[in-house]
Amino acid sequence: MLSKIVRFLLNLFFKKNIRLIYLIKIVISRNFLKYLDLYKVVNSRYGFLHEKLN
Repeated sequence: MLSKIVRFLLNLFFKKNIRLIYLIKIVISRNFLKYLDLYKVVNSRYGFLHEKLN
């Protein structure tokens, strides 16, 4: 009985949320890449300025 309920809930959860999880992963990966690029740009600019000052 319990395993049936658990299985049902898992199926429900995965059917409902697999798209949501996929979307979240896409959004996170895109934002992460954006922030990584931004960090690289800022780092290279400030690194360049820092080298110029020294």
